[in-house]
Amino acid sequence: MLATWTDFSIGMIIAAFCVLFAMLSVKFKLENRIRMKLGRLGLSPFRQSMIVGLLATIIVPLLFIYLFVIVKHNVPSVLGFWVCMSYPFVLMFFRPEIFAEKVKMTFPRYLIYYAFSLAAGAFMTVRGFSMLNFADFPVELAVLVIFLGLIGQTVPLFPDYIEKVSPVKLGIKKGSAHLTINERRKAGIFMAALSIAIFLIIRFIAMTVQSQIFGIPIS
Repeated sequence: MLATWTDFSIGMIIAAFCVLFAMLSVKFKLENRIRMKLGRLGLSPFRQSMIVGLLATIIVPLLFIYLFVIVKHNVPSVLGFWVCMSYPFVLMFFRPEIFAEKVKMTFPRYLIYYAFSLAAGAFMTVRGFSMLNFADFPVELAVLVIFLGLIGQTVPLFPDYIEKVSPVKLGIKKGSAHLTINERRKAGIFMAALSIAIFLIIRFIAMTVQSQIFGIPIS
């Protein structure tokens, strides 16, 4: 019981630090300062946004290191969080012709695709890294789960290819401005359903390999 309350207290302290960090970032206009420096390097506003997002996903998990490393003794899980949270921003950074020019969304709405990516594979990515912390799981299985997780996260970030085989318009070919409100709603529902379906598929594959090939019970 004491351990449970300790973990809860640590979690609340971490949450408080996250809120404090966000407030200080707004107060001191940290994002604007970073953007100004990136602008001097000739980076487009879109790529500036991706780098800002990437920096946030690198800094925020640092607040959870105590919980996972000291309390849970699971260093690989922290690495898993870093990878799964940063990976979508990296892919979008190299695809401005889709997310900046076709989708034509402001930065907060890019988080829709970021969320689809996390929903499709983040759990499996973190799970795979976490497996590296336990001797009961073979390294080969952990690597496979990480690979499946990253594949899952990758798929929603290629909406241009998805639209070619999808019965639903995603607004990539002609731009999202050509979609009606109803079509945008359908596109969002379709992408959300697709992300969930991808997660269920890769999880089924991982669990089947774990139990049938490696003979490890599914917990």
